[in-house]
Amino acid sequence: MPAAPAHPVLPAGPSTRLVAWLADNYCRRGLRVGEIAAAAGVSVRRLQVICRRDFGRTPMQLLAEVRLHRARLALTGPGPAPGSIAEVADAAGFTRVSRFTTAYQRCYGTAPAITARIAPDPSPPRQPAGRGE
Repeated sequence: MPAAPAHPVLPAGPSTRLVAWLADNYCRRGLRVGEIAAAAGVSVRRLQVICRRDFGRTPMQLLAEVRLHRARLALTGPGPAPGSIAEVADAAGFTRVSRFTTAYQRCYGTAPAITARIAPDPSPPRQPAGRGE
């Protein structure tokens, strides 16, 4: 049986494994370069070379971009609206909302709160305090 053709955009081999693994594991907190390298089946140094050559980034920069892309999809894509920016940051694997907000603004040129379509608060609106009616 002949081998499946390579993806037309992604280089074959470790880069393909890397992208697939990041797509499945981007939300895991505390990822380290060594763990990413092991998942791609290469040494840390080889992973750094592959990321620089194929993507123009370090492995951690690539992971951050995947996380930011997934967060943007959560903020703008179809499906239920997220409850908060903190919820989006957490689901994308960010441990600090402030770092997420800074990275998002640097990447997309706007704050995630401006991009977001946040779910409405399910609690009933507060009635204004009236005068003894």
